[in-house]
Amino acid sequence: MKLINMKQTYMYSGEISNSRGFVSRLSEITSGVCRKSMAKSIFRSMSMSMSLIAAVFFLLSCGGGGGDAAEEMKAPTVSNFTIDKDGAFSFYFSGNPTVTAYGVCYSTTNASPTTGDTTFPLAGYTSGTASGTIADLAAATTYYCRAFATNAVGTTYSSNMVKITTPNPKPGKGDNIPPSAAKKGM
Repeated sequence: MKLINMKQTYMYSGEISNSRGFVSRLSEITSGVCRKSMAKSIFRSMSMSMSLIAAVFFLLSCGGGGGDAAEEMKAPTVSNFTIDKDGAFSFYFSGNPTVTAYGVCYSTTNASPTTGDTTFPLAGYTSGTASGTIADLAAATTYYCRAFATNAVGTTYSSNMVKITTPNPKPGKGDNIPPSAAKKGM
């Protein structure tokens, strides 16, 4: 930039203009630079803010930010298990993720039966009240019983184990012992 006349004109980039034009052009150039710099700064800030917001939403959707407890994946619950001496039982079960197997496990030797012992599996529901009767229990035998439910997280057993003793057979009811022989003590 060469100064030609201090009062009236300035030479700027090969152009001759008056002092107001120079100041105006200089103002445009510097404000344009400032605008570009400010725009870049704002864009960077917005990008970082959007990244932060996206990260927060991701964490919330994964359950990392105190999401709804109903959405948390847990082992199933099993409650209110009852069974009588004839093998009739009922219990409540539920789970998220969905229960895939449920029923009653029982043993004559294991006081805390598991699904590795004998099971009476049920099917058809993913939660609710289950009931049924274990028909093949031996007469005059003690059984340890508890309900179970399984989902993708694991297997849960009822908190209560029920000990039952099946009744002796009544003479003459399909056991090939005539009622008169049972009374005599044959």
